[in-house]
Amino acid sequence: MKAAILAPMKSPIFAFATVALSVALSGAQEWPRFRGPGGVGVSAAKGIPTGIAPGNIKWEVDVPGTGHSSPVLWDDTIYLTATLGEGLRSLIALDAKDGKEKWRTEHAFAPYSQHRFNNFAASTPACDGKRVYLTWTSPQGAEALAVDHSGETVWKKTLGSFYAKHGSAASPVLAG
Repeated sequence: MKAAILAPMKSPIFAFATVALSVALSGAQEWPRFRGPGGVGVSAAKGIPTGIAPGNIKWEVDVPGTGHSSPVLWDDTIYLTATLGEGLRSLIALDAKDGKEKWRTEHAFAPYSQHRFNNFAASTPACDGKRVYLTWTSPQGAEALAVDHSGETVWKKTLGSFYAKHGSAASPVLAG
């Protein structure tokens, strides 16, 4: 899978968030959740490119695995999720300036039946100044966890049973 900031989209994980992250990288604001601040997918930043062209590409980097989540940004770090293989998914932290991987957490899980177009890393993380928050699902149920900005798990909580014919993609939203 390729990660790119204002680059041709080679994976659905980056189709939505490319312009959103270029807004955040311009110094305008954080992009802390699915569809950015307030969840509306809108930014007041000026000077954002309106198209994808070679002159607009800041960087492009290969990232491991596959995923459907949107990347989020806090300070100078982009966070995204990926399924790395059978029974392993990850939160990946990239440097927003050059795309270099800062760290990666790996989380084992039991795969389950889902729609063939879904992915076990479909939920977009949310973040604030202290942590990155994730939701995962498995046959054992839904789980929420918080990871600090250096990749250490702070807490993990099982939320209860989970079933959806097509898999999950519910992204966390911070309140309070």
